[in-house]
Amino acid sequence: MTAVFAEPPRHAPGFPPGCLDTGDVLARLAAAEYPAVTLVVVTSALRARVEGNGDHESALAEVRRDLATLGSFHGPSWNPSCYGKDLVLARPGSHEPPRSVLPSAGGPPEVRTHLGWAWDRVALDGDTVARREALLRACYPVSMAARLRRDHPHPDRHRAPAALAEVPGRLTVRGTASLLAGVLVRPYGGGDDGPGAGPGEDPRLPGVGSADSWTAWAGEPGPHPTGVGHALPPARSSVRAVPGDASESWYALTDVHDIEWGTPYPSPADGRLVGAAHGPLTGAEARLTNGNARDLLPLATEWHKAGRPDEGLLDRAYTSRLRRERLLALHLRTLGDAVAGRGRLYATLGDGLSGLVAGPDVLHAAVDRANAVTAGGMRSGAGAARLRRRDGGPEAALRQARAEASFALHVTKTLKGSGQPQDSTQSFGAPVRRAAADAALDFLVGLREAEPGTPGLHHLAHARRWYDWWLRHVPPSHADRFTALLKRPAPAAGARHG
Repeated sequence: MTAVFAEPPRHAPGFPPGCLDTGDVLARLAAAEYPAVTLVVVTSALRARVEGNGDHESALAEVRRDLATLGSFHGPSWNPSCYGKDLVLARPGSHEPPRSVLPSAGGPPEVRTHLGWAWDRVALDGDTVARREALLRACYPVSMAARLRRDHPHPDRHRAPAALAEVPGRLTVRGTASLLAGVLVRPYGGGDDGPGAGPGEDPRLPGVGSADSWTAWAGEPGPHPTGVGHALPPARSSVRAVPGDASESWYALTDVHDIEWGTPYPSPADGRLVGAAHGPLTGAEARLTNGNARDLLPLATEWHKAGRPDEGLLDRAYTSRLRRERLLALHLRTLGDAVAGRGRLYATLGDGLSGLVAGPDVLHAAVDRANAVTAGGMRSGAGAARLRRRDGGPEAALRQARAEASFALHVTKTLKGSGQPQDSTQSFGAPVRRAAADAALDFLVGLREAEPGTPGLHHLAHARRWYDWWLRHVPPSHADRFTALLKRPAPAAGARHG
């Protein structure tokens, strides 16, 4: 069995060169038998960057570049490492945190991403596995505190216990459950008995192709889908995975639907989707899938009653996160395995994959299989777009296909839980049928009527951004309704454009 942790530490997939995987770096520190480690987590506001860019992958690339710059700024004494959309600084011994963690406090001025940070000191004891587990578990509350400080800044309260004590006064119970659910954890913890990632696989997701393993279409070196750095030299096995000329291949993009709150079934009363867009969810509602945050609502309620999270509560929350991350690893591994021989998918996004497949039917079958394996717990949608040769060469073709696949994936998100066939897979250019167009309109109208801050409101912004493509895909009978809902009024003369 491949080791769960590697020495020397592996590269953090999708990050710029020189960024090391957090799990491997913490494992190295645990093996060195230091009595304590000072831990700092810096987290990013990825969603805001996505909305600003209009593209998830380019936003993630920019965020990761900024985190890499910040890590280099603090130097080797802090052992910078990266994971998901976070930077972790870990220094052996008991220290004060750096005075210049962020650009606003004297850090690198070229970092533009909105960030938050928190820290704590972690006492270490026992064997290597126990020490490793202690460091990984400590990252969980420190990461939550960093998220709180990102969204609710405070000049002084950056140590994790003090920051987390503020939660009941700043967040609702649902907001607290979201905070508990929003932190990535390594699915197999600090032990040696879990499956480890092999060559070319993501350290966090054993069995799933790493973003660093992406080879550009037609086997030519070029940028991988995150937009960071360059792909590895062509791997002939990857090129053969999609038969025929590259122009006959399809770009594929997947994402787990409603990973935070889960997807409810349509309301039996009127067929409208119920859920985040239509008010608070209750435990009595039938659900297509559960969600990370829904699992943690009882613990969030307990936290609010107690005023602060004790060690037992954090342990139970961490255990819940481990379970859900293992389910995610299984789901994504099933997706990747299901296209083997007719494509390859890579872990380029937090809970989604991208890559090349031989056709939409391959992707549709893979999504159906993965959704069946994790039925009731997790369900993905996927978008596909044909790769066509363009004047700008392979990079231009990949860029256009990625944009088209992103729209197709967005269509599945407007149909989630509707029972429509296109709620799992949509290919760019395939018509959205009448019943599916009705369901999409219903979902988007619900978002328009929702309160500010309602989860999922970004889907309406995306629909407006892709207004022209929606009109290309829906029946003519629906064009006026989509236009009335999505078309933005022309800006007044002299208006500023952001």
